[in-house]
Amino acid sequence: MSKSSRGAAAPSLGPGWTVQQVVERSFNSGGTDTCTKCGASVDLGERHHRVDVAQDVELTGRRLRSKHEQLVFCSADCADGWIQQ
Repeated sequence: MSKSSRGAAAPSLGPGWTVQQVVERSFNSGGTDTCTKCGASVDLGERHHRVDVAQDVELTGRRLRSKHEQLVFCSADCADGWIQQ
């Protein structure tokens, strides 16, 4: 997964959403989530990928970040595939 993904548009979420960070993670607390791309179950205690996205809004001429989402992916391939959609 390339760091050049930062700033890429995330059109599947709608207008104004951009990728802020792409990271590989594992959490000691565990738990499960669902892969945003393929729907597979993701064990958060194991290595997985997270894509942080934000939506920009204009407010009195200033650009602000109003919404943030953290999306979970089972693999780098799924994360890359979702970003490149």
